[in-house]
Formats: sequence, C-alpha cells, structure tokens
Amino acid sequence: MEKAESCGDLYQAGRSGIFPSEQAFRLWKQKREDARITRFLKTPEGVVSSYDRTRNVICTECRNSVTMQRVLAFYRGNYREAKSA
Repeated sequence: MEKAESCGDLYQAGRSGIFPSEQAFRLWKQKREDARITRFLKTPEGVVSSYDRTRNVICTECRNSVTMQRVLAFYRGNYREAKSA
C-alpha cells in the first residue's frame, strides 16, 4: 500500500484493480487477452467443443421442485401454469 501511495495518481480500473496509469492497465489487459487466446489455441481440438445441450443436466430433485417447475413452465410459454404453481 505504501508503494501505491508513493506513486501519486493512480488509475482505478473498476473490478480489475488499481494501476499506476491507464496505459499500464491497457497493457496488462492486452497481455491477459493474448494469454487467453494462446491458451485456447494450444488446447487440443477435442477439448474445446461447442455447447452440448445433452451435457446440461439438472438433478431430478431440483427438476421436480416447485420452483423449478414454475421456471420451466414460464420458459415453455405456460404463463398461467407458472403463476398458479
């Protein structure tokens, strides 16, 4: 904290933190993005796949709960059923 105070003016980048300048923040952000892209390109093709609906599983207990039934009824377009449940 003492080092940060000795820097003088600081750039606060929201949830990303505090940086000595806006330029330092942009450089950090760009390096982070480049690293993410590099990691993505290095992963084997079978590991990175598109969204698969069959793997999006909700446990039976949750699916049968009153709240989940209301949510599912709403998204299926059964608004009356969702209100009465």
